[in-house]
Amino acid sequence: MSGEIAVRTVTEQAARFACRRHPVLIMEASYSREGGVQEVVGQPEQITERPQVPWRLRDLGLALGWVAAAAIFTSIIVAIVIIGPGSTTVRPAPQEPMAQELRRVFGVEPTGPLPALPLPESKTETRDWTIPLALGLSLPVEVAFLGSAVWFGARRYRRGWEVLGFRRPLRGWWTPVVVLLGAYFVLAVYVAIMEVSGLSDLTPQSTLPEDVFDSPFTLPLAGVLALLAAPLAEETFFRGFLFPGLRNRLGTLRAALASSLLFAALHFNVGSIIPFTVIGMLLAWAYVVSGSLWMAIAAHFAFNAISFVISVATGGGT
Repeated sequence: MSGEIAVRTVTEQAARFACRRHPVLIMEASYSREGGVQEVVGQPEQITERPQVPWRLRDLGLALGWVAAAAIFTSIIVAIVIIGPGSTTVRPAPQEPMAQELRRVFGVEPTGPLPALPLPESKTETRDWTIPLALGLSLPVEVAFLGSAVWFGARRYRRGWEVLGFRRPLRGWWTPVVVLLGAYFVLAVYVAIMEVSGLSDLTPQSTLPEDVFDSPFTLPLAGVLALLAAPLAEETFFRGFLFPGLRNRLGTLRAALASSLLFAALHFNVGSIIPFTVIGMLLAWAYVVSGSLWMAIAAHFAFNAISFVISVATGGGT
């Protein structure tokens, strides 16, 4: 009883203090009188937190503009290089006329008009240095993901990395395993549905070209992008910055759906939109459950690592 009376007295004094129009700092987590009594007597309490972030929709729009500009600029440079000096046209040797072929193979002379032989098709081959260049130009996009989240989030509002989710998880250490299993289950079901429906062209394609795995020089660069840059930069932007910013306005479920849809769309592959949207929502769920962005980064890393090892073993993108 003495603890309850003490809590009630402190609460009444705080109310009188606020009525005098003194500035009062209200924390994000609110406590009821019963919760305070539980804390006084040392009993466990349950508090439902919904972290609030300082950035607004305008900050999200500016950050998305940065990322879009970096992606468009990189795509234009890669296209110019590959179409221009990065490619060469290989034309096969012209075939002999059919009359000469008849004389050489069968030793006979043609007695009438002969049909024209089809013209050989030319092939366009990329030079060896274009793939490392394209991979290198992918780094600015990842830098734009990470940099825009830091600039328009933590730095602009003078907050630490914790506001982006870089904090020690208090629970949910098992969430990366659940996300990994769920991601491959979603992919397996989606691919099976597309194959049965005769829409195999809409299955997800690798963002890394198959030629990457043929060169010992490009393979480490692809590994850095897939295993380090992508999990860190993309999770920081989509789950650490975009998702909580939308969560302030849309709520958890709709914010997870919207941020995951953008996450899937920026992979620039039609077949990846549906499964990667679901996978993005699983990553957002891991962030919400654990309260730490490291769990989403770990799941993203594990997913990319398994896919990368399979691609190296099979010699092609998966």
